[in-house]
Amino acid sequence: MNGSNYNNNALTLYLMDRCAIFIDGGYLEEVLIKKGKPKIDFKKLSEKLSNKMTLLRTYYYTAMPHQIKPHRLMMKKYDTVKNNLSSNSSKKHLGLR
Repeated sequence: MNGSNYNNNALTLYLMDRCAIFIDGGYLEEVLIKKGKPKIDFKKLSEKLSNKMTLLRTYYYTAMPHQIKPHRLMMKKYDTVKNNLSSNSSKKHLGLR
């Protein structure tokens, strides 16, 4: 057996035996509300999810709610600013007249 292949296989097995857990806090909160907001022991949850693998870390993250078409909101803001700038009073105030 080639020594290089052995090292690569050992590294692959070592990497496959480790995990990191990412918990989507926003989604979890939605589920918990529907279930009556039970208490969660995140340490026990992480141990259960890692399933005997070496647990590197558990990440809990939240984010802004998903917007179906966020670009439309940005376009509305852009149009409002554009309309305000195109009014005569704005041009005069900005010295664009």
